[in-house]
Amino acid sequence: MKKLIHAAALFLVLLNFSCFADNSEELITFTPPSGWKSADLEKLSPVIKLMLIGTGKDHFPPSLTLAVEPYKGTLKDYLNIVKKLNHAEKTEWKDLGKIQTKAGSASLSQFDEKSNWGSVRTMTAILVKNDNAYILSATALQSEFSSFYKDFFNAMKSLDITLSAKDELKTEDLDKQ
Repeated sequence: MKKLIHAAALFLVLLNFSCFADNSEELITFTPPSGWKSADLEKLSPVIKLMLIGTGKDHFPPSLTLAVEPYKGTLKDYLNIVKKLNHAEKTEWKDLGKIQTKAGSASLSQFDEKSNWGSVRTMTAILVKNDNAYILSATALQSEFSSFYKDFFNAMKSLDITLSAKDELKTEDLDKQ
């Protein structure tokens, strides 16, 4: 059954030019900017399911990163954790409000930080659903960020989460009771 789901996911990716991450029981998709390449995840945190790299004007490439971590709580509580972590790291974190994704309403936030390449801006859509926190982050040099904003925003709006056929059957069985 899992091979069938993977085949169906691959078909959807080819059909819609979407990126997807298989998170065991879920299919997570979003539509990245055209021509972006997948990064090697071996050296990154296991919560990162997909990282895409684009081409910037400078030496620091823009990126989109999808992370999924188990979380049984509310979005508000998760955002408080994020805010505290950013405060502890002395990073200025801004809550930009909500963004409507295909998977539901997510929080949109932003922070800037200094790096070896200069000032870097990250915009993040955070969605809490299915006992997970889904984090889609868009990063670019602060000086280039505005040129990628439309692509980043569209990728975030396209974020979608589909339960596997197995989980959908469980949900249908619960609905019948």
